[in-house]
Amino acid sequence: MVNPRAKHATRHKYLLKRLVKTLRSAWGMLIEMEPTAHLSYSNPKQPDVAAANIGKGHVRLVGDLKLTSSLACKGGDRLGWKGAFVAFGNTERALLDLVLGHAAWPRPGGGGEGGREAEDAEAEAAAAEEEEGESEGEAEAGAPVTARYEKGEYRFAREKNCDLRLLDFETFGGFGDGVRRILRQAADQLSNKLSHAQHLDEVTWTTKNWHGLQMQRLSVVLHTAVAWQTVEECEREVAAAANALEKNTGETTGEAATPPEAEKKGGGEPQQQLTQQREQADREVEAAYADVPRVRNAAKELFHAKVRKARAEAEHTVALAAKETRAKVAAMRHAMAEAQAEMLVLEEDESRGGGPGTGRFTRASNMTLATL
Repeated sequence: MVNPRAKHATRHKYLLKRLVKTLRSAWGMLIEMEPTAHLSYSNPKQPDVAAANIGKGHVRLVGDLKLTSSLACKGGDRLGWKGAFVAFGNTERALLDLVLGHAAWPRPGGGGEGGREAEDAEAEAAAAEEEEGESEGEAEAGAPVTARYEKGEYRFAREKNCDLRLLDFETFGGFGDGVRRILRQAADQLSNKLSHAQHLDEVTWTTKNWHGLQMQRLSVVLHTAVAWQTVEECEREVAAAANALEKNTGETTGEAATPPEAEKKGGGEPQQQLTQQREQADREVEAAYADVPRVRNAAKELFHAKVRKARAEAEHTVALAAKETRAKVAAMRHAMAEAQAEMLVLEEDESRGGGPGTGRFTRASNMTLATL
């Protein structure tokens, strides 16, 4: 599993792996993740998701996953207000410009851009609403994205009649239209039913079908990755602020600006706090080490007590079993003695020339001995 705490690209990979695993549960290994042999249908851009024969019209599906923030889409100090009223209002238009482009690339038969007429109409309608032709996602140099990606990053894939999908997510948990449509398509492939293994091990009380389970899993992965990146960014900002404060304190007191010398002199309030925390940690470690023998002895005493108790219980059980066995043996010996006495009586009767009933008593005695 990819560690989402590493960097932004890893956060993207973390979400992409979960999405590919979800789609493979419906179409198997037809779903390719970042295929290497993509130049025949997408040159030079490498797609995030590709699959043969599952696009609209049984063409190749080419998907590009984007994870953006609706709060940092305009650049500078401006904030797009469209996102406060329309889902993905701050991000989707710029992503459509980046991935699909404005120009319509017709099929060889004149059927539109690979069966994506609806997406083109939506993109053109959204472009008409822009104020003074401004794109909401701008390049770092200040040029609008539409000027740089006039025909999109996947122009070659569109010319090759591929079904191009924008799989967009937002950091607050939003699923774009392309993601929702492909998940619904996968659910239809499985009749929106869970397998027996999923029913036993994976399903929760809030998910009763395949679509609900996968949406929940994707949402958990998305929020986890974004949350860890937020924590990492906050820690980085705090560290930078502490370093700046330490540097300013050293300059004000006339100390050297280099961190090693400031640490030797112990100047500055942050450095004193760090020293105190380190000393406190050392004391706690020493106390823990001092407590180790006591804990070890207590554990040994507890173990020996359990052993003694188990041994006593075993001896008691053995004694009871031996007592019962001795009682059974004594009963068997008493029965055998009675049988032998009866046999002696019968033999005396036979020696005296007993009547016809002698054989019957002999057979009865033999049966008694057999039962013993």
